[in-house]
Amino acid sequence: MSKFNLLLIDDDILVHETAKAEFAGTGIRLFHAYSGEEGLKVFRETPLKFPIVLLDYSMPDVLGDKVTKEILVANSKQQIVIYSADQTRDTLKKTILAGAIDFIEKDLDFEIKIERLKQHCNKWRALYATYESPKASNEKREYINKFHLEGQSDKLFDICKQIEILSNKDTTVLISGPSGTGKSDLAKAIVAKSKRKSYPFKVLNCGAISEKLVESELFGHVKGAFTGADKDKIGLFESCNHGTIFLDEIGDLPLNLQVKLLRVLQDQVVMKVGSTKEIKINVRIIAATNKNLGEEIKEKRFREDLYYRINVVDFEMPSLAQRTEDIPLLVNKFLKENKEIEFKITLQALEYLKFYPWPGNIRELKNEISRLMALSTTGVITVENLSSKVFEKNIDVLDGHDQLKTFDSMKLKQHEIERNYWQQVIQKNKKFSVSQIIENILDGHNLSRSTLYRKFKELNIKVEHYKGVENVL
Repeated sequence: MSKFNLLLIDDDILVHETAKAEFAGTGIRLFHAYSGEEGLKVFRETPLKFPIVLLDYSMPDVLGDKVTKEILVANSKQQIVIYSADQTRDTLKKTILAGAIDFIEKDLDFEIKIERLKQHCNKWRALYATYESPKASNEKREYINKFHLEGQSDKLFDICKQIEILSNKDTTVLISGPSGTGKSDLAKAIVAKSKRKSYPFKVLNCGAISEKLVESELFGHVKGAFTGADKDKIGLFESCNHGTIFLDEIGDLPLNLQVKLLRVLQDQVVMKVGSTKEIKINVRIIAATNKNLGEEIKEKRFREDLYYRINVVDFEMPSLAQRTEDIPLLVNKFLKENKEIEFKITLQALEYLKFYPWPGNIRELKNEISRLMALSTTGVITVENLSSKVFEKNIDVLDGHDQLKTFDSMKLKQHEIERNYWQQVIQKNKKFSVSQIIENILDGHNLSRSTLYRKFKELNIKVEHYKGVENVL
């Protein structure tokens, strides 16, 4: 059977010694705590280390229902199984209400005990299985990575192919798309593949500084040109000769400066503020905007002649909602940017991130991951860690955040998780015949045929329905 960690909390040394012998050779790695307080201390140090906590109810220092509640404070999804000889109705009620998922008698038949523990472990793994970035890059991802971009979507792949076609050309480029989609990263990718890659690359956000400063930043000024101009200043165009200037948010450039920029593009000359001397330059322009420049032209806020000058080749960056298949790779990239701690994210949490629309696009996703890493105490990001805005958007898709309060609702949730797990198992074996699928499952899960049939009947799973079906889930 598959290996997993189990924390046994019991004040009886004999129970621990018996468990060591009983679980030997099963793949279950036992960790021992000999009191309720010791168990809480061990669990709090590594709350995602143990798929199952096997907990005695009647301990002298603290009862099992209180330990259960304290464990669930540290991890509200922890699989806690009460391990006791006390089978009274009151004990069962208290432990279930406290949040335990099962009650196993200490003298229960060994095979049944192991099967139930393994089932609970599978449920835990459905919640806490972490995402691993694929080691073997697929063709699209490998190609995209050559441009120092991260993703595997068709949209990003097509953009990279356009960049390669453009690599030997020196044309002006306009990049459009919503804020936060990575337009500046795309500009860097274009430059890195261009003939000017060894020359200066300068960036100016046209909407981030005042009109007077934009002009001075772009063209420079001479001493005394305006109040505070106590010395000559070289502008971006002059300092970036033979290189590339990235004009971010060019839609925010004031109209009078649009005229001057147009002349620079037409004649490749600049004139410093306060000077009458022309300076010859050789600079390539890449511009970006989150505005609809066609609408801006209609509203007389952007010059049509400048638009046609900068829009020789255009790229449109898709929103993150249009390339959700790139989210896992982006998340993995952001997690790895933290060099001090190795962070992981559960598959369930990743699904929540994929279903959120991300109006702020990549920038918003990166901010979310940075927040999650800053607040993480375990190194593993789970659904419980996600911000409320992400969680609330997923309520109808992936329900299950609130702690289950009743036995009936607990059973329903367990069935949902378990059904999802078995469907994934079938999906991995779908190329085989129905009988072979059953045999593979029996071999891989240490179950009897009657137990498996009973389980599938309970979960309303019929393997033959999935035979030849491309997607089970």
